[in-house]
Amino acid sequence: MKDLKTRLTERIVEWDPVDLVSVTDKNEYNHEIDMILSRVTHDMNTQQIAGVIRDVFIEQFRDVLQAETSELRIGKLPKESDGEFSKGCLVVAKAISHYVLFKIEHK
Repeated sequence: MKDLKTRLTERIVEWDPVDLVSVTDKNEYNHEIDMILSRVTHDMNTQQIAGVIRDVFIEQFRDVLQAETSELRIGKLPKESDGEFSKGCLVVAKAISHYVLFKIEHK
């Protein structure tokens, strides 16, 4: 079974929210992935995990994110109706939510 970091890396690279992978390599988001992993806890639901993902990318790339202004508020929980950036955060969160619980339970 893949671990949480591997799964998160795959999803972030696939999503490529700032179009970095297309011009560099798949390791470009390592810092952001580590930031996300340090903030995610086992008691978070999918929307809260998506909020962590959103906050990290806003903190790191606010000036270059292709997102609606309303999506760029730190601490706001994303909804699919917010826009493409929020949808991306939720897709990644859904893909890793099981791994978050599994990782914590099996430490």
